[in-house]
Amino acid sequence: FFFREGMKALTLHVRYQGTPLAERLMTTFTCDFQPLDVDFVMDRNAGFVYATEVQLLKGDGLALFMPLKQYRHRFALLIQTELTKPTIMGLLASLAIEIQASVFPCANEAEVGSLLLQASKPLPPQLAPQPKPQLEAAQIIATLQTVPGIGATIAKRLVMSGLTLQEIADGPAEAIAAKGGVPLSTAASLCKFLASSGV
Repeated sequence: FFFREGMKALTLHVRYQGTPLAERLMTTFTCDFQPLDVDFVMDRNAGFVYATEVQLLKGDGLALFMPLKQYRHRFALLIQTELTKPTIMGLLASLAIEIQASVFPCANEAEVGSLLLQASKPLPPQLAPQPKPQLEAAQIIATLQTVPGIGATIAKRLVMSGLTLQEIADGPAEAIAAKGGVPLSTAASLCKFLASSGV
């Protein structure tokens, strides 16, 4: 994106279409620029991204999206602003993690070519998506089987339903029974046991 100097706050709305992600994913991120709304469509088959709407409350702006075919769902965001690169990287860090974008501020269009070459490099560690620590299914099953009356069959059924230990501990039992496909009494025992064990 290119911005005029002196902007104070930015609200960025990102919509994806035609990708293996959800049919329509909305991401809203606010940082210290003047408000800006951007709608764009990403067409992986055609191999390009284009802006459908760019609206600035102050001044004019140019949104430039450049897909990087060697990385799925990654494209360069080109930013012109008075802020320094480290500040930009920090302000847009959560957005960059969400869409796995390479973020580069640039002073003018002459820099675009070299920046796009840089964009093919791996993301810096601080912008790379950080995997959330999750227990393996086998560990969850083993933990569930420590609950009195819970055997391997019920434990596996709960894991297959997608429930986490924290969700089971939080309850309510009715929701756990419905989603996990287990009797209400079993779900109640699970919730009580896991909650008391500090899960």
